[in-house]
Amino acid sequence: MNFYSLKNFLSVCLLCILPFFAQSQQLPSGTDINSINSVNIDDLTDEQIQSFVDKYEEAGYTWSQVEKLAKIRGVKSSQLSKMKARIRQLGASSRTKKTRNIKTTKKTGEEEQEAEIDAIAEGETNEGLLIAEKEVKEEIEVDTTIFGASIFNSPTLTFEPGINIPTPQNYQIGVGDELLIDIWGASQQTYQLSVEPSGNINIDGIGPVHLNGLTMQEANKRIIQKLSKIYAGLKPHGNQEPNTFAQVALANIRTIQVSVVGEAYRPGTYSLPSLATAFNALYFAGGPNKKGSYRNIQVIRDNKLYKTVDVYDFLASGRAQSNVMLRDQDIIIIPPFQSQIELSGEVQFNGYMQPKEGEPLSELIRIAGSFTSDAYKARLSVTRKNSKELELIDVKEEDFDTFSFRNGDKLLVSRILDRYKNRIQLAGALFRTGEFELTEGLTLREAIEKLGEGATEDAYMKRAALMRIDKFNEKEHIGFDLKEVLEGKKNILLRREDVIRIFSINELKESETVQISGQVQFEGQVPYAKGMSIQDLIELSGGIKFGGTGMKVEVSRRLVQDKEYNDGNYSEIFQFNINKDLSLDKEDKDFKLHPYDHVFVRRAPNFSEERVISVEGEVQFTGNYSLKFEGERISDILLRAGGLTQFAYIKGASLKRKRKLTDLEKQKNELLAQNDTTLNLDVLNQEFEYVGIDMEKILNRPKSNQDLVLRNGDIINVPTELQTVSIIGEILNPVAVTYKPNKKLNYYINSSGGYSSKAKKNKTYIVYANGTARRTKHFLFFNSYPKVEPGAKIIVPKKPKREAKPQLWISLGSSLASLSLVIITIVQKL
Repeated sequence: MNFYSLKNFLSVCLLCILPFFAQSQQLPSGTDINSINSVNIDDLTDEQIQSFVDKYEEAGYTWSQVEKLAKIRGVKSSQLSKMKARIRQLGASSRTKKTRNIKTTKKTGEEEQEAEIDAIAEGETNEGLLIAEKEVKEEIEVDTTIFGASIFNSPTLTFEPGINIPTPQNYQIGVGDELLIDIWGASQQTYQLSVEPSGNINIDGIGPVHLNGLTMQEANKRIIQKLSKIYAGLKPHGNQEPNTFAQVALANIRTIQVSVVGEAYRPGTYSLPSLATAFNALYFAGGPNKKGSYRNIQVIRDNKLYKTVDVYDFLASGRAQSNVMLRDQDIIIIPPFQSQIELSGEVQFNGYMQPKEGEPLSELIRIAGSFTSDAYKARLSVTRKNSKELELIDVKEEDFDTFSFRNGDKLLVSRILDRYKNRIQLAGALFRTGEFELTEGLTLREAIEKLGEGATEDAYMKRAALMRIDKFNEKEHIGFDLKEVLEGKKNILLRREDVIRIFSINELKESETVQISGQVQFEGQVPYAKGMSIQDLIELSGGIKFGGTGMKVEVSRRLVQDKEYNDGNYSEIFQFNINKDLSLDKEDKDFKLHPYDHVFVRRAPNFSEERVISVEGEVQFTGNYSLKFEGERISDILLRAGGLTQFAYIKGASLKRKRKLTDLEKQKNELLAQNDTTLNLDVLNQEFEYVGIDMEKILNRPKSNQDLVLRNGDIINVPTELQTVSIIGEILNPVAVTYKPNKKLNYYINSSGGYSSKAKKNKTYIVYANGTARRTKHFLFFNSYPKVEPGAKIIVPKKPKREAKPQLWISLGSSLASLSLVIITIVQKL
């Protein structure tokens, strides 16, 4: 708990115990338990508030205790709010070095808590009470695999002491309790009196009345007996009934000290309201730890065993007889468990439980929440450790009430088999299908007629199937004549897991369709229907396209397989002319389609789709142009585009054309076959390819061979004058160099740093701006490099990897060895 959080909740402690410290702190007169709400919080000095904060910091009160005590003492919310405001004000103004250096002892979240402390010190937070409630359960790693462990660590089940309940009649009054005595009737009076350290309350006009150690019921009788001395109407006189009445209630309760020792997660001494029970103390102590017992928790009172608490009894039955109401100086001892077993499988709780000696298996299962719905209860498996080894014990269902566990036993509850004891299945052409109960003596006919409610109209009567599992657990197929079974001529006695399958006539024949192709909106197959015409099929396919025609519509029909023919024909062909309204001529109007007919709708003669090309760059009017006629050329389009501008670089003009897939595959295969590494194969993956053109010749000689006929999708590009030359490939510094007239290729190579060690110099080539390329030529020992022009790209390829074959090295080694032998022989002869 950080310093300012502690201050915030201790402020409530101040309100609860203000009367007890009034004299020592020189508070305003009248500040006692009956007039605490009349105290003006604003009149208290910072020193007085700090004194009470320090006092209860030492006492170690928790926020829950203080808050509850404040409520039962009748502290008004307005007074509580004022006190919280004063504590916040006190904390915000105390920006001392000591406050800034407060450290938390937590192992996690240190930086976050220090930042919170600094924020409070700097007045940056407006959170009223930084409640320390979380401290109660922090830093405990509870083993929830132990049955009952979670009950003392649940965020919703807190077991906080119930102090707003009617006072139990067996509640034992002690020093510090405050009693409220109400008198009404002929006489009226109210007394609010505290039990003094002497054990007495002091009633005006009566004197001390000793109550310490009495139960609430006993105290009530004694007080009324004493009051009857001054209130005669409390007792009857002769035939006269009492006319004065009295009632004694507990106004405020005292705080008691209870110790929790032994195998607890947080053993220690706790300050609790006097109405607290054993479960309240166990909750604050975190409950039993991994070694602690849940079945034999002992409450020690006056140095004797007062009662034993069984947590499982509360969890299983909700009975709280063992939930002892505590007294001051009670000691709760959590001893180590005597026996612990492990449950797994099909039970509601999987984990460890602590059985009592002689407690039967059935009781443990009941406490754990019983079996799951899938549990196999006919036989449970228990693994036990004897003095020498492990042993396996089968526990039958009839032994659940007598079988007792030993420490270390492991209970396994298996799952029921995923199979049916008495199931059959009906499928296919029946009015009712699915899974059904197999009754004794049920036959195939009875199952079809009673369970399946008979065969449907489309049932295939000549053949049906019964699938069953034989004694070797293998599938067996039994075919039968459905008609004979239904007529009673043949019958079969059914077994478990039999599957009866009745076929439909439609199942036993190929799915009947017709197909349409060509100039219709939706090509493909359409389910066949009896009486379907060509017009029907065309309508179902979205009608004829704009470029289609009803002329020469063909129908291809399969030849019947059992028809005798020797002419070698594959199909029968019918031709029709369909009018614009999709009607047929009179002689053909009755023609109907057969299953599997294929209808072809042709393209209209002389119909062609629009063909569009694009003109880019230095022309008067760039954009897309639709080809006017077949055979339109580059010069024709340039003329329509208004000709070239004055900035056009004619030598760099290019034509890009969409690549056909067949051409792409062909070029790839050719390059791979040649194993030519001088060209980049990635170029072949482009959508377009460059077609080399000479724009000067095209403009000078229109309609010549250089003036190419355009295709759909062609792109003509006329660039502005280019001023650079790019050098890429196996050079030291790939770069673009300014073009200089009359400079040769070596000039540009040197400008890029020269060739790399992997360069294949004699394969250097140039790709010009118009898409054409020229390679280096060779004559004897001389290389003739192509001319460099503006916009050109010089490409230096890489040397191919050459790997010597093993046979070559062997041959070379043999030759060297033979040569060495010859040399040695000659030398010896000399």
